[in-house]
Amino acid sequence: MESFFKREMKDIFTVSQVDVSAMPDYLYSWSDLNAAFESIPRSVKLEVFPSTENSYLPGFEEIEKRREIYRSQNNIDGDGAKNAWSGYISFDENDETPISIPILHRVNEEFSATSLESYAACPYQFFVRHILKASPAEDISEGLEAREFGTLLHEILKTFHLNLKNEGKSLANCSDEDLKEFLDEIISIALDNSIVDLPD
Repeated sequence: MESFFKREMKDIFTVSQVDVSAMPDYLYSWSDLNAAFESIPRSVKLEVFPSTENSYLPGFEEIEKRREIYRSQNNIDGDGAKNAWSGYISFDENDETPISIPILHRVNEEFSATSLESYAACPYQFFVRHILKASPAEDISEGLEAREFGTLLHEILKTFHLNLKNEGKSLANCSDEDLKEFLDEIISIALDNSIVDLPD
């Protein structure tokens, strides 16, 4: 049974049988046109596609112009041409300030997949990190970091034990008075910047 939609279409449009055998020769896209133009001699192109004012029936010159745009957009020639279609941003260095020129050159660099993921997550963060090449400021700490503290303590104890060894002294079986003297010596070593480099 014929559908309501099909009956309505027949009332509006004239329906005729199409010979599908010629369809493989039709051009359905700019890709098809580009491939076909490669094999057609120029004289034939001019005859088949004469110049016309009708934008729906472009002439040879217009088709050639559109083909160039298509080839450039799709990088068909594989030359990686630097143009707007390949993402290249052109600029006149004479119109730019000296500080902006390196930044504009970075815009046209290739970006890694990770940097593009960064762009997808936060365009501003991408701009700051990958275009301006800015890095986060280090946290300022009033105290010593664990690594700095460990290095400092190691240097103090190493110096203290070398002094004991040179003086022939030992921590074993020492009196409270000796321990107080040793503690004073450790403090003096810690405060001597020539022995231990204390951070500012």
